[in-house]
Amino acid sequence: MFFEKKSNGNRSTEPTNLNKILLIVTIVFGIILGFSFILLIGTSKSLLSLQPPKQATIFYDVNGKEFTRLYVENRIEIPLQKMPVILKKAIVNVEDTRFYEHSGIDFKAIARAFWVDLRGGGYIEGASTITQQLARNVLLTQRRSMTRKVQEAILAMSIERNYSKEEILERYLNQICFGHGAYGVEAASRLFFGKSVTNLEVHQIALLVGLPKNPTGFSPYFHPKAALERRKTVLEQMVKYGTITAQEAEFYNQKPLDVIPLSAAKRKAAYFIDFVAKRLRGVINEQALSIGGYQIYTTIDPVAQNAAEAAVASFSGGKADAEGVLQPQVAIVAVDPQTGYIKAMVGGRDYGNTQLNRAADAHRQPGSAIKPFVYTAAIDSRQYTPSSVLVDEEVKYQTPQGEYKPKNYDNTFRGSISLR
Repeated sequence: MFFEKKSNGNRSTEPTNLNKILLIVTIVFGIILGFSFILLIGTSKSLLSLQPPKQATIFYDVNGKEFTRLYVENRIEIPLQKMPVILKKAIVNVEDTRFYEHSGIDFKAIARAFWVDLRGGGYIEGASTITQQLARNVLLTQRRSMTRKVQEAILAMSIERNYSKEEILERYLNQICFGHGAYGVEAASRLFFGKSVTNLEVHQIALLVGLPKNPTGFSPYFHPKAALERRKTVLEQMVKYGTITAQEAEFYNQKPLDVIPLSAAKRKAAYFIDFVAKRLRGVINEQALSIGGYQIYTTIDPVAQNAAEAAVASFSGGKADAEGVLQPQVAIVAVDPQTGYIKAMVGGRDYGNTQLNRAADAHRQPGSAIKPFVYTAAIDSRQYTPSSVLVDEEVKYQTPQGEYKPKNYDNTFRGSISLR
């Protein structure tokens, strides 16, 4: 029982009210959890085991270096032991200060949140532990309601019974969303800073730690001022719980955001990736290719690819057709004649406008535009001269699509003619 001491002044009764709310919430949750927990003991372990995080498929160039990724959720798993110690401390400082003390639910924090939301007339929000957030992200929907909150709490307690704190923290840091399609600290680090999370500085870690609360609202690309304010808040929390000193926080607050341009994180060689993915679907289904974490090694040469993309970008002029596609179009494919390896491929002027790969899927004749290339190669081989005689006659070729009989534009053949 809680007693309020008499006072001559107008002393606030809010702490007493909070204590009452804490008692009520504890009793209510205890009754609900008591009946429900029995049904869920052990289930979270199997559920988490059956639902591994979706991981991006990584594409490598001819030099064995990563150049792009294919994903539903851009995620790269990293073991907890490889994550910076200060990152692990910071996320606990900000998201769940009693993470190592509670058993999945922080009743005191829930009571505070309940009191605030009760006064505001809404659902219980905030006060979610790291374990509860993991349960919500992996096993539940994002729908806000009292029912979901109870389910979340039950699952969190079950998870705590089956997993160590280190396992929970590792899964959480590989699971949460940081915005712009990045899930997990490693993918987020590469997206925002262009390097592994193992190489981040403290101010960069603070920026990442602040994002899960509101990935869009605190985006350093969309809202840089809000991102700086959020980073400051994170650094203050790190000072409060002894992770860094006040002097260090002041130093890191002076640092710029340090994020790389968002355009640098866009998918490269998009037409080529589609080309490869289409051919892989005979072995890997489309969904698995986007979530399976495969490593695909290709023949693409980054120097040749960049040159091809620059050449297409420099092709100016034209206007949009009735379907909004810029015309005339252009495509490039560069093939190593010794190996048949594709070194560069660009299928059109704007992948965002149309994904038709004109270099691979258009099946259009190059017409007379091909002649200079063929004739130049023939003469360069020294087996032909401009006076060499060729026979212009009907020929047939068997292709996977059937018989192919090329014709001249006037449907006639001229017999023996000179190369000239």
